Amino acid sequence: MKKYYLLFGVLGVMVVAAAIMGWTNSNRSFSFSNGSASDGSVSFNYPTNLENTENSTSYQTIMIGSENWNGVGMLGNDNIDIYVQKSLSVNPRNARDGSNAAVRERGDQIVSSTEETNPNGVEVFKSIKILKDPDINSKLKYYNMLFTDGKGVTYAISVYGPDSEDAELSTTANMIFNSIKTG
Repeated sequence: MKKYYLLFGVLGVMVVAAAIMGWTNSNRSFSFSNGSASDGSVSFNYPTNLENTENSTSYQTIMIGSENWNGVGMLGNDNIDIYVQKSLSVNPRNARDGSNAAVRERGDQIVSSTEETNPNGVEVFKSIKILKDPDINSKLKYYNMLFTDGKGVTYAISVYGPDSEDAELSTTANMIFNSIKTG
């Protein structure tokens, strides 16, 4: 339940930003196998200790009310989760900036917000956020990466978990960032 509230807040902000830009109809899901994820248009690597959790109840719950973003995959272990979404009509910079504004409005913390090009030439709009988790009176850390596939589809990859798991979160986010490929 704790993941629902915090992730819904972050995703809600992304949905609001997406509402300004239009609707999405993209339903193509990711396949996950041996540390590699792909939907035929985008691929990235992830740690092999994460399992596909897209059929879990929390994944289905998160999707309610997210009309402008289509959830296309979820991975997790006992410490962290990765959530992948895409939209046909959202600008990655606007989505990141809108999400950051909503986080600030809630009184939560933006650790960083950058634009970086990964080793494969993909421009990624990144942000790191710390949100209060009201259920367990602790903090969750989110590493968000937004980018386009060159065909007009924007992807959002969120790596998140308890702030106490920052080493694993950071390592996982860096692995994904450095391996994102489009085309």
